[in-house]
Amino acid sequence: MPSVEELPDGPRRLFVQELFFHVREAGRPTPRDLAEDIRVDDDLSALVSRETIRKILRGQTVPSRWEKVDTVFTVLCRRSGIGKDEQRFSKETIHRAGGITFEQALRQLWDEALEGHSDPELALGMPDRRDRFFRRPEDLA
Repeated sequence: MPSVEELPDGPRRLFVQELFFHVREAGRPTPRDLAEDIRVDDDLSALVSRETIRKILRGQTVPSRWEKVDTVFTVLCRRSGIGKDEQRFSKETIHRAGGITFEQALRQLWDEALEGHSDPELALGMPDRRDRFFRRPEDLA
């Protein structure tokens, strides 16, 4: 994860932090590993190079096409065993809206990174270790 000096606080950093949650859960694969997974899988929606993956994870670029983000996200989810449509509960989102999927969260943060602003009313909470994301509402008790 880039330092705050390399990637200042803001919507782009939040997008990269969300991706890094999945990188950690996937066992920290390298951009080369991810690019190879993408290259050999004809079912993925976009071809994404190692260099593009590196730039995304450094916060140097935010792809303008969701297909590129989704391809990287899909490979990370496969490596981690997290389903893209699994609920990503945090205390904030469960009480605000009843939950959001991992894919919906990433797409929201991607949109905000592209637009350059975040809506505080839609704040998701910071990604961290998996145990900070509750899978079911009853886990909050």
